Amino acid sequence: MGKKYYHKSKWNLPKEGYLGALLRMLPVLLMVGIVPLIVRQYTHETELTSYGWFGTTEVYYEFFLASKSLVLMLLMFVMAGCIVVRLRKDKKKIPFLKLMIPLLGYGALCLLSALFSVHHSFSFGGGYEQFETVWVLLGYVAIVYYVYLYAQEELELQVVTDAICFSATIIGLLGTLQGLGLDFLANGLTQKLITTERFLDAVGGKLSLNFVDGQAMATMYNPNYLGVYGSFVVPFLALLVLYEKNKWRRIWHIADFVLVTVALLSSRSRAGLIAAIVALCIALVVCFKGIIKYWYLSIPAVNLAVVIVLLVNAYNDNLIFDRLKNIFNMDEEKVVETVVVDGTTVRKTGLTEIYTTEKSVVFTYNDVTVDLYLYTEDGYYGVYAAEKGGEQIAVVKEETEDIFRFEHPALTELQVLPVPVDEEGTWGMLLKADGEWPFTYNAERETYQYVTKYQAEDGSEVYKQSDVVMADSVGFENYQKFFSGRGYIWSRTIPLLKKHIFLGSGPDTFILEYPQNDYLKMREMGFVGQVMTKPHSWYLQVGVQTGVLSLLCLLVFYGWYAVWSLRLYAFRKLSTQTEAFGIAALIGSIGYVISGISNDSMVVTAPVFWGMIALGLSANVLVAKSREQEALQAVNVTTSKEAKAVVLQTAEALQDVKADGVQDAKATSTKNATQKKKTNKKRR
Repeated sequence: MGKKYYHKSKWNLPKEGYLGALLRMLPVLLMVGIVPLIVRQYTHETELTSYGWFGTTEVYYEFFLASKSLVLMLLMFVMAGCIVVRLRKDKKKIPFLKLMIPLLGYGALCLLSALFSVHHSFSFGGGYEQFETVWVLLGYVAIVYYVYLYAQEELELQVVTDAICFSATIIGLLGTLQGLGLDFLANGLTQKLITTERFLDAVGGKLSLNFVDGQAMATMYNPNYLGVYGSFVVPFLALLVLYEKNKWRRIWHIADFVLVTVALLSSRSRAGLIAAIVALCIALVVCFKGIIKYWYLSIPAVNLAVVIVLLVNAYNDNLIFDRLKNIFNMDEEKVVETVVVDGTTVRKTGLTEIYTTEKSVVFTYNDVTVDLYLYTEDGYYGVYAAEKGGEQIAVVKEETEDIFRFEHPALTELQVLPVPVDEEGTWGMLLKADGEWPFTYNAERETYQYVTKYQAEDGSEVYKQSDVVMADSVGFENYQKFFSGRGYIWSRTIPLLKKHIFLGSGPDTFILEYPQNDYLKMREMGFVGQVMTKPHSWYLQVGVQTGVLSLLCLLVFYGWYAVWSLRLYAFRKLSTQTEAFGIAALIGSIGYVISGISNDSMVVTAPVFWGMIALGLSANVLVAKSREQEALQAVNVTTSKEAKAVVLQTAEALQDVKADGVQDAKATSTKNATQKKKTNKKRR
């Protein structure tokens, strides 16, 4: 057979080989290159209207999450099928790494948490503002093993890298334009593509999907998630710029780096910017040999990044730097005023506690804890109050108005009024204490409940009832407002972990686990009327929804991968393209795991991260195999040289022995001849 030649493109890749690699990596290409770009209207039933803290929205329209989730689910099944086919062909030897064990454990625990969840429909079908179902989580596991199984050469890794860079180009461009005030989502043609004309007509002919003019989010649903995207894609692109061998690809990566960096800054995400900077600082240490070797790229790249930051910050009126200053703000220290009322010293601490029980509404105001009761008798309305110890507090009604006041030195500022608590006009009580607190006694549930009034879509008023709790909290006592209120959310999420050591509540069920009725602290934090759909931390999200054990599996997997990668690439001169893919994936993933401290896993960003992990792990396999072969060749060469030296030494020794033997034979012959001559002379 004749030698087979491939035609090469300007990217120095064999066209036929690249096309074959592209087909093998097609599910991965779609997952990391196309899914992040999908924006399409999806109609979803919330299944949350039965909860008093939610509202009246039974059906809502979503554009950024659900469609991505559906495609990811489909790709999961495709990859799973391809994996099964491949394993059936390789029955004798199934490719596997020990590193996969904790990853498979994580996947199994995700599935078990979904199966045993009380809220199956959320875990399998998607939850409000989430849609990271169990199928999506299993897809993350599948992509890692799929790439490991099918990426046997550098070409397959190049396809995965190109797919990531393709989506980076589009997202970076869209985010940059939004930062300049040019929102593609507001374009009439775009809106016709992502929704229906009927829906557009119903909302007045134009959708409003962005947050604030000039704040970028691209196709990432929220500016915070564009920040997360930038936190790991910017370091990834920076390392590709440094180690890329092909000039055309390097130009492409430089353009992507600029676009995604501008988009990251335009998102105004502090967490994303900090994570990207930390990842790049780690790269400075780990890759210092490459940085020194390619100094003519490193120095201009650093200067370019600084210029971009300064320009974007100036364009946004120094908003980026101002926001960075406020990250670690402590809660404002509350100054407690002390006054004397009717000879009694009162500390004016205000309302510090309020919750409902079966018997009363309990609240603490100015350090006095009160049980408040509602009663009606013979058509008359009244309230009864007592201190926590049981001593009654006199409640007096004003003569001209239905207002009740407490005859207690610490409670003189408080009022209780009658208020309607349902559509039938049933009366409840309204406590005015640092705000308005309407309550009623729910005879059906035999408990006091807080009343929230909502407005239905038809304009009518809807009253909903729910318990009030003072939620358990751990830590962040003086940092409740840390990172835009994340301190408060984390402090209320950490106690939930003890209920989910082995199995979690199920994917997409955090909204049902979080104490949404912690109304007092929600008010203090400025979260009135909001619903906490996520913990704003990937690690807490995993711990609650799929269990603390699954979180440990995830951490062991990533730690194992990171240590292996550092052993392969840290402080080395990297010369191959596969090594470039490996180190870029490692540094990029570090950016994601850092941003994951203050942001959740979402279908808009996580698929790219897991594709990057798959790329890095497969690159590690190829690099380790290549170095092992090089080491064996070196040993063979050394052995060959040593054997040759031994043969030469033996030959020389034999030659020496032979030479000595010849000389001895000559000497013996000469001696014999001389002796023979002497004998003959004697005879004569």
